[in-house]
Amino acid sequence: MDTTVGKRDTLHRKCNDALTLLVVLTAFYLLLVPFLPSIKYALFTSKAAPVTYVEPSIYSVDSDEKATPYPKENRIVIPSVHIDEAIIEGNDLGIIENGGAWRKNLWVESPEDSGNTVIVGHRFTYQNPEGAFYHLDKVSVGDEIIVFWEQKKLTYKVSNIKVVPDTEVSVENDRGIRELTIYTCTPLITATERLVLTALPL
Repeated sequence: MDTTVGKRDTLHRKCNDALTLLVVLTAFYLLLVPFLPSIKYALFTSKAAPVTYVEPSIYSVDSDEKATPYPKENRIVIPSVHIDEAIIEGNDLGIIENGGAWRKNLWVESPEDSGNTVIVGHRFTYQNPEGAFYHLDKVSVGDEIIVFWEQKKLTYKVSNIKVVPDTEVSVENDRGIRELTIYTCTPLITATERLVLTALPL
């Protein structure tokens, strides 16, 4: 047998084996990466204490070194599931590509106003596997939601959770009361439906 042909066949086999391994590893990664944040959450996050904010006026390093004063930027915090994200204002969906929350300025100029404050965010993208609201499905009715707005603390209680089609835009409607609506895509790696949380001020 021609040794050149034999060497070429061996090289082809090695290349094919390497490509097959690469395809298998890529497929495994694509299947696994959407669930990595859940694994991380189960192993570490649920056991950690959520970030605690205190009134800036009474903040003292001596009295409470672990506490953090109210943030200067606007933020949304859901302590029960360790969500603590910046609120980025605007109506361009591209704003939420970095994983931050997006305040849709539809009905209100400020969450302090009467009306429906709507905040949306990604759950999962391959560019950012743990989006701002990845763990939103772990929130329960009765959980507390805190909005830090212009260094004021606005506290809400989740009153309703539902799943609606992605075409259902009525969740953004103003019902004439002060409320907070948060939504994200569901199921995890699709965008066919929306997981919607409604919360009322305390």
